[in-house]
Amino acid sequence: MKYPKNQYDILLKAFVCVIVRKGYTVDQVREDYKYRCHPMKLGWDLFRMANAGLSGYHDCCDTVKSYVPYPPGINDTHLRTAIKRILKDIGLWWEKGGEA
Repeated sequence: MKYPKNQYDILLKAFVCVIVRKGYTVDQVREDYKYRCHPMKLGWDLFRMANAGLSGYHDCCDTVKSYVPYPPGINDTHLRTAIKRILKDIGLWWEKGGEA
């Protein structure tokens, strides 16, 4: 993965923070969404909320001054790979048919 490790770690913590601050657990989110949409749809939604929080535009997670959504040399493909890995790491990636 080309996405910088330090930015990945910030984003992973922010995804979990968004879920918790919205009053859910990872297990609840998985059960609610696994038959409704592809996990990348959920991933991009979580990214948008985490990005807003990390950038200081929303209170869904803490602002982190060192956070950069697109570090130099990173594009949407790299970001997509990082989001997919985060979803796998926190247990929100499922394959076709809803199996986690």
